[in-house]
Amino acid sequence: MSADRTNAALSLGASRTQVATQVVLPSSLPSILSGVRLAAGFAWTTVVAAELNNGIPGFGGLAYLSGTQLNTPLTIACIITIGLVAVALDALIVRLGHVLVPWQGKA
Repeated sequence: MSADRTNAALSLGASRTQVATQVVLPSSLPSILSGVRLAAGFAWTTVVAAELNNGIPGFGGLAYLSGTQLNTPLTIACIITIGLVAVALDALIVRLGHVLVPWQGKA
């Protein structure tokens, strides 16, 4: 974020708290939400991978067990479900971004 924005707010009489809540937070919120979106993708991938490796109950574990039992339809259903949940999670975070940061991409 540019120091010009904070200096402009301070020169117009804003307090440090107002600068933090009215200038800094709204300016950094798009980057924070991008980080949350990336982190959620990595977290979902990591959880599914851990389930696949250890046979932990969950979609990854079910896919692993069904694969070892040669139950191909269930394995494919698990893979499709894992992908759909990932897409839904990403869409939810994007929607949250549109609600919290409606000005992003409007310039």
